[in-house]
Amino acid sequence: MHSKEDICANVPATRKINAYYLISGLGWERAEKNAFLSGDLPFRRKLKSQSGSFPLAGIWTGRAPREHGFFSLFHFDRENSPFGIFRYLKFLFGAGLHPKCIMNRKFSRELAAKAFASARGFSRSFRIYNMPYDRLPLFDCRPKRDILEQDSALPFKNISDILRESGIPHIIYELDESGGGGIDGLIKSIDKNPDFIFVRENAFYSFARRNVGSDESLSNGLKICERRICRLMEALKSTGRPFDLTVISDRGMTQKQYSANLKKILSSLPLKFGRDYVSFSDFSMLRLWYLNENARDTVHKRLSMPDCRGRFVGDVEKKALGIDFPRRSEFGEDIFAMNPGVAIEPSDMGKEAPSQIYGFSTDSPDSFAALLSTRQPPPEIKEICGIFDMMRKDIEESAPQHA
Repeated sequence: MHSKEDICANVPATRKINAYYLISGLGWERAEKNAFLSGDLPFRRKLKSQSGSFPLAGIWTGRAPREHGFFSLFHFDRENSPFGIFRYLKFLFGAGLHPKCIMNRKFSRELAAKAFASARGFSRSFRIYNMPYDRLPLFDCRPKRDILEQDSALPFKNISDILRESGIPHIIYELDESGGGGIDGLIKSIDKNPDFIFVRENAFYSFARRNVGSDESLSNGLKICERRICRLMEALKSTGRPFDLTVISDRGMTQKQYSANLKKILSSLPLKFGRDYVSFSDFSMLRLWYLNENARDTVHKRLSMPDCRGRFVGDVEKKALGIDFPRRSEFGEDIFAMNPGVAIEPSDMGKEAPSQIYGFSTDSPDSFAALLSTRQPPPEIKEICGIFDMMRKDIEESAPQHA
């Protein structure tokens, strides 16, 4: 069970419990279409999400990607790469270089990632996904620690840091039914009288990725979530203390409709990876670094063709999305974003994209996140990073009584 607790007993019955329940991948459109907990959580708002692989960082820090620095897992950094050891795999009879090698099977890659993470002190959730082993030494990665951990966003404070300073009893809980950190464990911990609860659940996201994406299957997945949350509400009521429960999401998902094999397209160019250019792709975007100007011109010309099903993200849009990083090259000299519903397949994250994917755009109808609550949220909260201020205020209002 992945849970963090700082609990004290004998809490006055009049003190309020503020509980937040994050459902990764629950979009506003999906929540409203299914009237998700509409009777229990009547105050509902559509929120704009953040681009990139880690929108949770926006919730946990209240900042844009340009500040908190969580955007995509790998970035080009040959000099500081921690993955140098992987360059020696080629001497083990070419281990890992052939696509059908046992080292490239899913379980082998997960074992390799876990062993590497343990040796380097990385987060237990670290994965190398579908990244070619021989390319890893060209990259560094972020995050190396879990976003919810203390000091994960220095020099900025995250919610874990604020909770530590406040001294209030709290729970930060990773709900994972398959790994033992299920709803029963969460409910049991409430008996210890926390003032603040944050739950992160990835079950709906995992369910949506495994299923074909039909409305019926996704509705069934949400019904399972509803039952868990209703059990949580009953447990909160049983404490005899006043409480508010707010269900939030990081962003919505969209149905995969088309795919584009950008790896094949790039490999067909008269360019060599690592000599002329470097790239990293997830399912919704391709990030590029150029090692000579000829490569830039060649790549731009080819990817601008209609069969690539995407577009280069301009400077104005980067600024609006909060991804105009101080060091322009850190997360890519160029970002090629796929059109809504189009997946890069295969990508460095997987050979095949799931049926439900996260898109690059934060303005498409399926991308908006949801805030569903027992109370009226502050009117200024229009984006997911505003949830940070809502949580911080709850913590600050609890802290003086606890001094």
